[in-house]
Amino acid sequence: MHGAAASAAAPGGLAVTDNGVGIPPEGCRSGLANMAERARKLGGDLELTTPEGGGTTLVWHVPVSDARSPSGS
Repeated sequence: MHGAAASAAAPGGLAVTDNGVGIPPEGCRSGLANMAERARKLGGDLELTTPEGGGTTLVWHVPVSDARSPSGS
């Protein structure tokens, strides 16, 4: 069974939520680690929550000023 996903601007970030089965702690793989590292490089962070009942919410916080002019370019 597939879950439905939605995205929306969150205060200070972008939130993506789905109503699927969630992500078990051992399920965090390189894709999420790469997203977190990219956020850190831009001065932000990645927040991932998976409630017991299922579903997942991912919020990517990145300062707008840093996002418009990435460092190292």
